[in-house]
Amino acid sequence: MKKVLLTNIKRFIKKSTFLFVVFIITQTISVMALEYSVLSFRNQEIERSVYSNGVASFTINFKEGTVLNDILEIIQNIEGIVPSELKQCYIQTNDINETRAYVFGQFQSILYGNDLKKDNDVIIAHNIYEEQQIKIDDSIRINNKEYTVVGVRYFDYSEIPLNSLESNSVIKSLVIETKTIPTNSEIESITKTLQEYFTEHSVSAPMKRNLLSEYSLDSSSLTTLAILFLSMINISYIFKVIISKRIPYYAVSLCCGSTYKRMHIELVIESIIYGLFAILFGTLLFNSLMLDVLFPQNRFSFLDLLFSIIWSLVIIIIPIISTAISFSSKTIKELIYNRS
Repeated sequence: MKKVLLTNIKRFIKKSTFLFVVFIITQTISVMALEYSVLSFRNQEIERSVYSNGVASFTINFKEGTVLNDILEIIQNIEGIVPSELKQCYIQTNDINETRAYVFGQFQSILYGNDLKKDNDVIIAHNIYEEQQIKIDDSIRINNKEYTVVGVRYFDYSEIPLNSLESNSVIKSLVIETKTIPTNSEIESITKTLQEYFTEHSVSAPMKRNLLSEYSLDSSSLTTLAILFLSMINISYIFKVIISKRIPYYAVSLCCGSTYKRMHIELVIESIIYGLFAILFGTLLFNSLMLDVLFPQNRFSFLDLLFSIIWSLVIIIIPIISTAISFSSKTIKELIYNRS
């Protein structure tokens, strides 16, 4: 099969150069469009998360000099105090960079490395990782205490274990987030309760809900779908032409004992080889020329890029399989007659 595949690929590139170039260009555009759509969706998820935090988060800003021991008892019972189901609660320390210590509801958004396991572990912010070029297992000083870097976050905040804070550690604020976006009456009730418990400190209520910002349609997704649909039609047409030109070879192969299944496998593998070339070229082109321009913050992981690559392969294979099935439904006589 290896020799047959190499022969078919060489013959296709040599005798149908135009179709090969059209296939590569079309698939390159499809890969770039799909990658843009996937990363746009991921970027929207991040923005929605930020928006959701804004409309469901209450912040208690502590007066200067407040230490953990002053409010520890309230924090430990915060879920019973607030008249609403909470999603997360964390302390913001007095560090120059934003550093959090989660009471509960830790958001798993690790870009590199591992989660917190020891009291002296820290997951640093993405911007600190890039600006200071800190590596995993490096030491970093936060609030006059040494921590070991075990991971890097998607977002621009670092995280330390709550147990690593001393009773006399100075804290900046306490943030609680409800599981659902609260109504106006719920905001008033929660704010009033928090003000009763934190009388000496200021309580910031969340912003008003904006449905237009929360739910939005991305026109780029529709454009991508249109490009992918045209791409699938193009792939189907090109491989119909390929099959048509190879009918004499297929007819002889069938007469000599070959099977449609074997031919299907050959076509699918051949399409994957062409597709991988286009995917590699499209991915390199997008990442080198467009990624930093379209997404300046670039907080995407390898899995985000891998997702678009896998779907690009699926989009190539689906029309090939449908074309191959259509081809196998005909007898040798019908193949030769249709070609003539």
